Amino acid sequence: FEDLSFGDQVRLLSETRLLVSIHGAGLANMMWMPPGGDVIELLPRRNGLFDWNTVRRSFRHDACYVRLAEAMGQRHRALLGHAHH
Repeated sequence: FEDLSFGDQVRLLSETRLLVSIHGAGLANMMWMPPGGDVIELLPRRNGLFDWNTVRRSFRHDACYVRLAEAMGQRHRALLGHAHH
């Protein structure tokens, strides 16, 4: 997105049905997607700890993008990355 104007970014995302991104501030761009879109959040495994909380319906990490997707009428999925040594 760094080479696009803000207006061009919004226009592109307004036509986006699937957004795939690593966990981070860039995922906030989902707010410009139409309702019914899909968001896939790529999550790194950190310190060997990664817990799914069934009550919160989120991972132990900051679940702000889970909540944002729900508020925007989008489906959120997360993929957990595994470290390779």
